[in-house]
Amino acid sequence: MKRTALILMICCLWVLNVSCGSGDLFQPDKKNALRAPSYPLITIDPYTSVWSFADKLNEDATRHWTGKEQSLLGVLEVDGTAYRFMGKEIPAENAPERFATAAVQQSVNVLPTQTYYTFECGPVLLDLVFTAPLLLDDPDRMSTPVNYISWQVRSADGKEHKVRVVVEASPALAVHSAEQAVVVTGEEENGISYLKTGTVEQAVLARKGDDVRIDWGYFYLAAPTEVQTEMKISDRNQLVYSHDPGSVSASPATGFLMVGYDDLYAIQYFKDNRMAYWKHNGEKNIRQAFEEASAQYRSLMNRCRRFDNRLMEDAEKAGGKEYAELCAVAYRQAIAAHKLVEDAEGNLLFLSKENFSNGSIGTVDVTYPSAPLFLLYNPELLKGMLTPIFYYSESGQWNKPFAAHDVGTYPQANGQTYGGDMPVEESGNMLILTTAIALREGNAEYARRHWDVLTVWANYLLKEGLDPDNQLCTDDFAGHFAHNANLSIKAIMGIAGYGKLAGMLGDQETAEKYISAARKMAKKWTMMADNGDHYRLTFDQPDTWSQKYNLIWDKLFGMNIFPDGIAEKEMAYYQTVQQPYGLPLDSRKTYTKSDWIVWTACLTDNPDDFRRLVSPVYKYANETETRMPLSDWHETTNGRSVGFRARSVVGGYFMKMLEQQMYKPSARPQQTEQPVAEAKRTYRNPIIDYSLPDPTIIKAADGYFYVYATENIRNTPIHRSRNLVDWEEVGTAFTEETRPTFEPKGGLWAPDINYINGQYVLYYSMSVWGGEWTCGIGVATSDKPEGPFTDHGPLFRSKTIQVQNSIDQFYMEDNGKKYLFWGSFRGIYGIELSDDGLSIRDGAIKQQVAGTAYEGTYIHKRGNYYYLFASIGSCCEGLKSTYTTVVGRSDNLFGPYTDKQGQPMMENHHEILIHGNEAFVGTGHNSEIVADDRGNDWILYHAVSRANPTGRVLMMDQVRWKDGWPEVEGATPSLEAEAPTFLVEN
Repeated sequence: MKRTALILMICCLWVLNVSCGSGDLFQPDKKNALRAPSYPLITIDPYTSVWSFADKLNEDATRHWTGKEQSLLGVLEVDGTAYRFMGKEIPAENAPERFATAAVQQSVNVLPTQTYYTFECGPVLLDLVFTAPLLLDDPDRMSTPVNYISWQVRSADGKEHKVRVVVEASPALAVHSAEQAVVVTGEEENGISYLKTGTVEQAVLARKGDDVRIDWGYFYLAAPTEVQTEMKISDRNQLVYSHDPGSVSASPATGFLMVGYDDLYAIQYFKDNRMAYWKHNGEKNIRQAFEEASAQYRSLMNRCRRFDNRLMEDAEKAGGKEYAELCAVAYRQAIAAHKLVEDAEGNLLFLSKENFSNGSIGTVDVTYPSAPLFLLYNPELLKGMLTPIFYYSESGQWNKPFAAHDVGTYPQANGQTYGGDMPVEESGNMLILTTAIALREGNAEYARRHWDVLTVWANYLLKEGLDPDNQLCTDDFAGHFAHNANLSIKAIMGIAGYGKLAGMLGDQETAEKYISAARKMAKKWTMMADNGDHYRLTFDQPDTWSQKYNLIWDKLFGMNIFPDGIAEKEMAYYQTVQQPYGLPLDSRKTYTKSDWIVWTACLTDNPDDFRRLVSPVYKYANETETRMPLSDWHETTNGRSVGFRARSVVGGYFMKMLEQQMYKPSARPQQTEQPVAEAKRTYRNPIIDYSLPDPTIIKAADGYFYVYATENIRNTPIHRSRNLVDWEEVGTAFTEETRPTFEPKGGLWAPDINYINGQYVLYYSMSVWGGEWTCGIGVATSDKPEGPFTDHGPLFRSKTIQVQNSIDQFYMEDNGKKYLFWGSFRGIYGIELSDDGLSIRDGAIKQQVAGTAYEGTYIHKRGNYYYLFASIGSCCEGLKSTYTTVVGRSDNLFGPYTDKQGQPMMENHHEILIHGNEAFVGTGHNSEIVADDRGNDWILYHAVSRANPTGRVLMMDQVRWKDGWPEVEGATPSLEAEAPTFLVEN
């Protein structure tokens, strides 16, 4: 067969009546300065995946991720002159070059779902956008095998220019190798014109392996049927689209083309051939998919644009601009290395191909590093990655006491084909990821369905996990070795995760057993791995080291299995062994895995640590001479790829963003011994029946919850509890001698407790009633939650900060920065603090975030939203109190916060969370939200009891989340309810 190409000859850009808006779709809102190792163009699945391996789109033929040419050759003809902007055609022997004049590429910009180019083509400019609607919250759209190529031609000189469009596609996109015979046909249906090609043989799902391309099913070019459009098959057996819109001048010409692939059947799953998810077992066909894609073009382009903007903003907040740009390059690669199908029972299966490492399907230790992306945006997809491994064991087809490595060779998922097992590796991966799913979803129902096999794997790790014998781990390219310290961490966290799951399922005895075992193993690990200023690669080899990336799950799970000092010691050591292009994997070689570097960079809370480790990864991606889809295995001394390409594991780059959602810094002080906690089935409100207004709460290192309150008991009372129900008074934060004095006659109100940089930090308000210009906010510190606290004086007073009634403060950490929010019926404000949290950052400017109806602010980050809780009404008039707890939300820490209708809190709009009832009034000034061991959220607040209206008693209720908003049942205080669940730990 002749050399093949998809030739996109844009001699004129087809003017479609699609209401594109010329500047809307073709100029990105975000700029990515990273020079990618390869640029994603068409990204559907492991088979339909076309990339540009060059800096300029017209410097080389475009290629399948394997490196085989699958050319997209694009030409824009302007006033009779052809400008080649995409691809590089190699003429047949003795044939002249058809398109010698290259357009001048002005820019390229990679965002998560779209790649943008701009070219100068003589007197006109060409904007080109490749769009893959890989929107993870929409499995139908994500799995539909249709991408867009959109273009816009603009006159650069304001004059009229004649243009013409031709698109020529080669059957190469539907074959494994050039010698395979093909058929090419053209059809029209329901307003869409099609050209399609596929092999004559159509050996569906027969070819398997790594360096292969699909040779069954059909490749399509499609476009809306227009009078000016002609679709034909050339004498060279090419698929040719042409359109003649006339001329462009003041108004640009715009249009789009659809590229798609119908693979007929996508995966063989234990001898059962399964269609791709979007087909819904044959209910939808490829024509309907194209019709929907055409009809939804504008809306999908806008959805992709919004998603790209949001992801880039979130990533930059999490880890900085370089980190965001790496995530943009990784996004499509990670997703398109999978295929989404369902099994015969309707279970979702999201099967990865182990690209250029052996071609396995559903590899567990490929799922593991890629998981952060899917945990972040849709845990159902991660379930779809784990379900085949669970089924393999539960069906009896895999009967070893540890998890399988894979379920076959892509696309045949009929059972493990990898030559060696990874017993500790894969069992730990499955347990950890199942725990992560439960924590992200707030329930352990997925674990419950697979409890028997999870138990087998947890018990295997109890026996074999602490000091693994000679075996492979996920970094199998480094070979077998025993006593692997990082692998041991994985085993310990797998056991801890199993205990966590048991607790979430209400089995406290099992939870206690496994979490206690994990803690004991962690203590042994600390001694076995210690090497002075760092921890070893293997327990038996002194003066070795390795990245301890598996430790990240202790941080995300919030279980405190390992001491924080391990991460801090390791991080300090890593920075002494870094190379120009990254931190080596371990002391044996200088190569690395970039996904693990990002995980390792998340181990401490210091944003500078993160950037110091990730910046060399950016340098590698930006400078590597190895041009191909991002390789996760590279040499740190010269930035060249060692192996692997286009693998899904770069989904691990999203670990920092996942950490921002799962990790609660103020809840993790240095670990000490844990007390025994008592399980209470129910509780009654109030949980403390004397006055403790304006509560603030923290779980401390000793395992107790500590509550601090406004001083109806003088000098700021402190109480503690193991289970949030049974409380004991332990003293006060201050004495008469240590009491703050900057407002001599003032009371200590509305404390806010936090754990910052290794110490307990208590912010407090000091005021006299009505002293709205003399009051202020101070700060005190202690090494212990019970005090004594040392006062550091006022952060500011109302006059100095120029905010009347500056009380009711709340501390918040976000993206490595520290903030204080405060205010009482004169507006809610926020300002950045110094790194130690003990002063206002130099040059910081206050910013108002809510209106004048509120006080008692608390901000809670959940998922992609910030929730601003506050109180309205009167707090302190006994039974006449109208205090009510309200909430609004925003996708930005500083707002705008709105109610469910989008009305702003700056104008005093909100949603009611808790109001009074027949038993309690004055329900307000809530605490921080804390979670029990089932993942349920709880909130404390004060109220006035109608039966005994003396003071403001301490209340508690569960917070449930519905449609992205917090709710308390009935929006009123409970009288008796199911109690929080806590593990019984020693």
